[in-house]
Amino acid sequence: MPVDPANSADWEYFKTLLLNSATRSLVAPYLVRPKAILWEQASQLDLDTTWKKCSAELRPFFALSLLADLLLKGEGQSSPVSNWLTEFAKTTLPPFITLDSATSMAWRFVPALVTQPGSTLTMYFLVGAINAPAASSHSSRPLFPDWAIPFLDDDAQTAINDAFTAARLLHRTSSGTHLYTFPLTCPPGTVPHLQGRQSPQLKITGRSLGLSLGLGALSALSARTMPCHWAATGDVQPDGTINPITSLDYKFNHVHSATTFTLFLYPLANGAALQQSNQLVCWAVGNLETARLWMEHCTSPAALKQITRLQTALQSPDDFIVNCLGLTANAVRDYFIPERKRKLLKWLQNSPPNAEQFADCIEKSLRREDYAHAEALSSLLQPCRNLALVGKTSPGAALSYCSSQLALANHSGNHKESDHWYQQGTAFAEAAQRNMEGKQIYARFVNRRFGVAVRHNSYDFRVNMPQEFMEVLERQQQINKINNYCSDYALGSFLGTLAQNYAFCGPTQLNKTRKTIEAAMRAFGNGKEPGLKEHYLRQCNYLLFALIDAKDFTEAEIQLYHVFGADTGTTIDLEPVLKDGFKLFAMARFLADHPHPPPHHLIQPRQQLLNFMDGGRLPTEFGLPSQIHPWQLIYWNIGRLAMQEQQKNLAQQAWATSMTLCQQGDHTIRPMGLLALAASTVDPPLNEKQRTSAKHILQDLQRTVNSGGLNAAHFQDLLNGKNEEEALKLVHNQPEKFFPFSYR
Repeated sequence: MPVDPANSADWEYFKTLLLNSATRSLVAPYLVRPKAILWEQASQLDLDTTWKKCSAELRPFFALSLLADLLLKGEGQSSPVSNWLTEFAKTTLPPFITLDSATSMAWRFVPALVTQPGSTLTMYFLVGAINAPAASSHSSRPLFPDWAIPFLDDDAQTAINDAFTAARLLHRTSSGTHLYTFPLTCPPGTVPHLQGRQSPQLKITGRSLGLSLGLGALSALSARTMPCHWAATGDVQPDGTINPITSLDYKFNHVHSATTFTLFLYPLANGAALQQSNQLVCWAVGNLETARLWMEHCTSPAALKQITRLQTALQSPDDFIVNCLGLTANAVRDYFIPERKRKLLKWLQNSPPNAEQFADCIEKSLRREDYAHAEALSSLLQPCRNLALVGKTSPGAALSYCSSQLALANHSGNHKESDHWYQQGTAFAEAAQRNMEGKQIYARFVNRRFGVAVRHNSYDFRVNMPQEFMEVLERQQQINKINNYCSDYALGSFLGTLAQNYAFCGPTQLNKTRKTIEAAMRAFGNGKEPGLKEHYLRQCNYLLFALIDAKDFTEAEIQLYHVFGADTGTTIDLEPVLKDGFKLFAMARFLADHPHPPPHHLIQPRQQLLNFMDGGRLPTEFGLPSQIHPWQLIYWNIGRLAMQEQQKNLAQQAWATSMTLCQQGDHTIRPMGLLALAASTVDPPLNEKQRTSAKHILQDLQRTVNSGGLNAAHFQDLLNGKNEEEALKLVHNQPEKFFPFSYR
């Protein structure tokens, strides 16, 4: 009977299998995939007892699996597993680092194809990028542990060295970072040479494992995660060129027959065109950089367009600009190796149209709310001296760039960055406004600064807006009138910000909110223009939240259906919008605030939200602060839904995630952690850890208020001599007072 991965996660169950020699062939496959087992459930006594009783064949699997699990999780703190492995790790890790320091470094789980006479096996390696002490010379830094040497013939050992050299060259790694690897396990019937008594029955020969380990090394060096389900074979030369290999047919047949692989990379120099299928993409690659692009971006047959577009984009700056909006954020980052970055910067300086086209690409990413993509594009013009060079060519493009950076800073709630980009932009503002396009760019810049940064991002909720904002708004309205009231993105954006401002001022301003939103909708073409439809729907979203604040759930439900583009009263399926944070936020907030059991047609999305949370299908980790909002509030509201369903553990889990995200956010986002903390401390009462968290949030809030980043008057009731319990009680009883409109 096969081992069930779900059951194998239970240490007690798995320990029984491990100690039963008859189940060796069932246990070994799970030991080579360490994440299949929750090793942290094991105690020191458990580990000692199991090691003594475990068969000699399984002991190396057992210890290596434990070590691999610890390194891949990156948990450096003391635990029974790490304590138990301290001595064992000395035979596997480089002599110049400790187990504790190794767990804080980047490790990757890498499949390598090993061909034996008449067959091919998948063997797994761990590859790590280690911060080596400066005192240790290169010659004293081994590439693999002594016990691994008997498994590798001279060609295989040289191939690893050459692949690591190529990876370091491509990544431009400093000499302080060392690459290291070891085989995680061996196929059934073999034993690693750990005890010095038994010779291995397996010998890895030849240079074909170089491509797999080179890709693993690049991933570890760049701190980019590796996708699953890929396999590769190829002889990597020190300059990154991939030479042909033997036994390609055996390796292809092995990968093709396995159900775990969706991508197979092999040398272009082999000259063979391997058969594609609906499940498996096979691609010939000529060098390590091309292989990395395919490994990271073509993770399924459906991703072929992405990598093909990326390969086209790499040809020239013109090709990049034409294709960049169709690339993922990671693919955009892959473009910016130093040589291409220099070429693109020179291209931008050559003519104003080039600079303006690039700035427009960033703006288009923002319009579709792809903040990660906008940030990836933006990385080209940093540091600011590059911006000054572009500003000489096109002040309008430079101001547009500053405006987009201001938008990114606003979205993440970073007031320091917002101030910085406002100051940068003012240097180009006058020169940029010499034509109509420049005036439109300046309008966006003013909107983002005075309507967002100095008002609702600062929790400064007043009906009257800053004078400069109103002056530019009036100019936009006059231009729109001259143009016979046609659709106008700039005017719609201004009116949308003004509507948000009224909505943040509370239900007493609902009439002004509604009137301004209707005007913004007209400027966005009333939803009839494809290029402006998403912006029209955002106004529906604003009105939805304003109506929820006013407790008008009948009209709010109508707006909810507009947001989802569905007919009122039909059942909404959230599966297609699982990655659309703003739609999930709208649904979660509506359902959490709804005073009665939801209508029958909204029962499904309510349950889906809870299932998504319980099944771990919602993102909990983000690379940048700008990607956190509105997920921190989605989790806060899912926690409220879970509590309404008496699912207390799920609620606490959701609120803990919301808290973590808020802590990773910037100035505007961090105070929102009080919402989740206040909810989670009602039942049970505040414990010491929660008290410390509340104290840190309130101290951080006080510092930001003192620096002028947030409006002191808005938070005075929380900060004026209140202790942690009193502050959390205020937030729990009146969340709308401190976090109005779309801030909860």
